[in-house]
Amino acid sequence: MTRFTQSIKFKIVLAFGTCVVLMAAIGLFGAFGLFRLNSNIAVGYSGNTEPIADLSELRAASLDIGLQTRRILASRDQSKMPPTIEAIRADQERIDRVWNHYYPDGLSTDKEREIAEKIKSALPQMKAAVDETIIAFSEGNYEAAVSAG
Repeated sequence: MTRFTQSIKFKIVLAFGTCVVLMAAIGLFGAFGLFRLNSNIAVGYSGNTEPIADLSELRAASLDIGLQTRRILASRDQSKMPPTIEAIRADQERIDRVWNHYYPDGLSTDKEREIAEKIKSALPQMKAAVDETIIAFSEGNYEAAVSAG
């Protein structure tokens, strides 16, 4: 047995075995690192990116409502009124859908929660003002629509 442990064959097998063990350990550490990285990216995406996308869509919908009302005011064409009002209603639905997706699960800090509470209290007022504007446009009363919006 002492001859085998001192032979070159034994040293080669021992070096090869050590390399295999080290490669397996490196692979396990790499797999564990990838698992942690994937977990962190998923948390970062759902905790930061999705809420930002929701707020961006909310902002785009509110800006589109303003654009549609300005188009009505600029053209004052009753034939273009129904599709424009439909677009405004679709934007209102989009705001409701996006806000319900964002609030309260998308909030991450107390300051963000404070700002979101202000937005939450302002959304019904905005909806009421847009509804008044739509009614005024439907009646052809553009001056009342300007004062309502």
